Amino acid sequence: MTFITRKTIKGKKYTYMRYSYRQADKTRLVEMAAGNYSSASEIPPDIKQKFVVKVFEKRWRARVEAIKAEYAKNLSRYTTITQERFFDDFGIRFTHNSNKIEGSTLTFFNVKNIIMHNVTPANKPVDEVTEARTHMNVYRGLLKEKRELSMNLILEWHASLFGATKPAISGTIRNCPILITGSKHLPPQSRAEIDYQLDRMMHWYGQNKGILHPVLVACLMKLKFVSIHPFEDGNGRVSRVIMNYLLHKSGYPMFDIEAKLRSGYYEALELANVNEEDLHFVHWFFTQYVKRNSFPSATEKETNEN
Repeated sequence: MTFITRKTIKGKKYTYMRYSYRQADKTRLVEMAAGNYSSASEIPPDIKQKFVVKVFEKRWRARVEAIKAEYAKNLSRYTTITQERFFDDFGIRFTHNSNKIEGSTLTFFNVKNIIMHNVTPANKPVDEVTEARTHMNVYRGLLKEKRELSMNLILEWHASLFGATKPAISGTIRNCPILITGSKHLPPQSRAEIDYQLDRMMHWYGQNKGILHPVLVACLMKLKFVSIHPFEDGNGRVSRVIMNYLLHKSGYPMFDIEAKLRSGYYEALELANVNEEDLHFVHWFFTQYVKRNSFPSATEKETNEN
C-alpha cells in the first residue's frame, strides 16, 4: 500500500513514502519524505500517521465534506417522523450486517420483523434473535448519547449487547489469551498488555479528536480497538458501534459495512495489523464509505492502482 522509494539528494539518501491512485483518468501521486529507512516496517508510527493524513487530505477530504453537506441537506428536509424512520431503517440494516459478519444466520427480513413487529422467526437460534434486539437498542441509544467516548461507555455497550446471551463475559475485559480465527495478527495476550494498549488508544483519541478529521478519527479508532481485541467475544460489533457513534456525533453519515464486503473488510484489517500500516484499512474504509454515500460524475470516478 505504501510504496517506498529512495532518493539521493546532494549525496545524501532519503526515504520517501508514495501512494498513487487514479482520478479523472489521471494518475495522482501522494509523496512524503520519511527520513532514512530501508523499508516501510522501519518507519515510526507517527511518521506513518502523518502520511495517512496527507493521503486522506488529498484524496478523500473534499469528497467526504461534500457527502456531509448533502447528508445534512437531506436530513433537514425530513419531518421528525421521517427522520425516525430513516434512522430506524439504517439501524435495522446495520444490526443485520454487523451480526451477520460475525456469523448470524438471520436474514434481513428476520431482523426487520424482530425489530419492527416483535416477531420471532421459526427455527432460528434464540441467542441470535436476542442479539438482534440488543444491538438495535444499543444503536438507538448511541443516537441520543451525549457523553464523550470513554472506556466506561464502551464497556456499557458491550454489557448491553451481550448481557443476556453471554453474561459471564459481558462488559468485562478479558483476562486470558485469545486468537483471531484465520488471522496472523496476535492481539495483546495478557491483561496488563490489554490495559496498556487500551490506555494508549484512549490517550491517542484524546490527543487527536480535535486535530484530525472526524471521519479519519472514527476510522482509526475502529481499527485500533478491533486490533486490541479486548473482549473474549463481540470485538467487531463493538468496534463498529464506536465507529458509528463517532461519525454520528460529528454530523457525518454512519457506515453500514455490508456482510457481502466481509472478505475485503477482513483482508484490509489483516494487512493493516500484520504490516503495522494503517493505510491498508484507511484505503479500504474511505473507498467504501465514499462509494456508499455518493454518486460521482463520470469525471470524478476513481479506479485504484493499488
